[in-house]
Amino acid sequence: IKDRETQLQTVLFIRKYLGEQTPRQTTDFLGEFRLHNALYRLGIKRDQTGESDLDYIKDKRWYVDVASKILGFTGI
Repeated sequence: IKDRETQLQTVLFIRKYLGEQTPRQTTDFLGEFRLHNALYRLGIKRDQTGESDLDYIKDKRWYVDVASKILGFTGI
């Protein structure tokens, strides 16, 4: 999913589906989604970034978690 509107709709659906099961903010989910897309477009680890497996709590890798938060907060 490349366009921001569909990304946002997808993330909002996930948040609604999970309800109280996740402490993550919508911007964190959106940031991780965008990070997957950006890395895939750059050809980085395409076997892993081709599909978004959004973590419900946070990504276990601190650098992915931080990058997701930054992308989500800034809206890049």
